[in-house]
Amino acid sequence: WITNPSMLVRVYHDASTAEVVSYQGHRNLKPRYSQPNSKMYHADEKMQVNKFLGECLTLCLKVGRSTSASELLFKI
Repeated sequence: WITNPSMLVRVYHDASTAEVVSYQGHRNLKPRYSQPNSKMYHADEKMQVNKFLGECLTLCLKVGRSTSASELLFKI
């Protein structure tokens, strides 16, 4: 198990999409990173984080519950 992930997500209503702006305190992820790099990011770090967001949202829709809804923070 992992600890509760911390994500700041930007939602684009006109395009019906969302992207992770910050994950676990890491901001401004680039689309690609050269290998190796000083922060040890994967070459496709941004894509992986956005895919993880999609998997989390899919699970929420499928299961329809959370162990602790108070841990969710929505900022508009």
